[in-house]
Amino acid sequence: MGLISCPDCGRWVRVAALALLAAASSGCGLVFQGFHQDVSVIVDGGPAVVTLSGEQATSPATFTVRRRSTWRVARAEAPGKAPACQLVQCRMRPALKALDMVALFIPFAVDASLKTLGHCPNTVHLKLEDMPEDVPMYSLQGDRRILEAFRQSRRTINMCESPHLYATEFGEQAKRIVVTAGSLQRAYDILGSVDMMFPGMDRAATVVWGLGRVAVGNTRREFYQAPTALVNDALRREALMQFGRKVDAIINVNYMTNPRHDVSATGVAIRFNRHEKD
Repeated sequence: MGLISCPDCGRWVRVAALALLAAASSGCGLVFQGFHQDVSVIVDGGPAVVTLSGEQATSPATFTVRRRSTWRVARAEAPGKAPACQLVQCRMRPALKALDMVALFIPFAVDASLKTLGHCPNTVHLKLEDMPEDVPMYSLQGDRRILEAFRQSRRTINMCESPHLYATEFGEQAKRIVVTAGSLQRAYDILGSVDMMFPGMDRAATVVWGLGRVAVGNTRREFYQAPTALVNDALRREALMQFGRKVDAIINVNYMTNPRHDVSATGVAIRFNRHEKD
């Protein structure tokens, strides 16, 4: 029984080997996802100007973004509506990362350098609500400020949640509102209750540094408790948002704390009786 002759077998083996090497040398994110992704932004509440990572369009809109593992800001604005925004997380897909790790980390290095591992939600939903006539309009903070606050606070401050608490011009309008733990010696009408809560921080943080071949660690306790001035400012803003320009003061404010250094405050929003003789 003779051997089968295959003069082209060597060439095909080399081609197959080169193809496998090329596949192994390319990142799975680059192969299966590419550099970009389409993200649709849909707004409930009527037509609006929408923005994603600085690019602007009219809703509903589709944006093409780079596949970076990062956070982005989607926002929507329309006349007569309270502006809205949302933090959008574009995260690494675990399955693609696992595939990249198979071939000696080379594909992962390729994807990491080209930033092709991230995946954003395909659709982002925003909701716009009517702004009451008696409540002053305000603007959202810029994307950079929103993202900086989110990162520096270790994801505890999200300026897209209750954005009126962070709007500069809204705070200026609220400064006139009196806040007191007691009552006031003048006639007034009660508008309703107003309350706020600020999460605190109480944890042990370990700092490690190297001294030659020796690693030295130091553990210290970190805590944070919102100051009264910050709580009062938030109460003013919340009262202005709930009751509009007719609110004049917040009285009978009760401040409470707990072992986690959370601070909560509850008060009564009032309107001065304009028929009172001064």
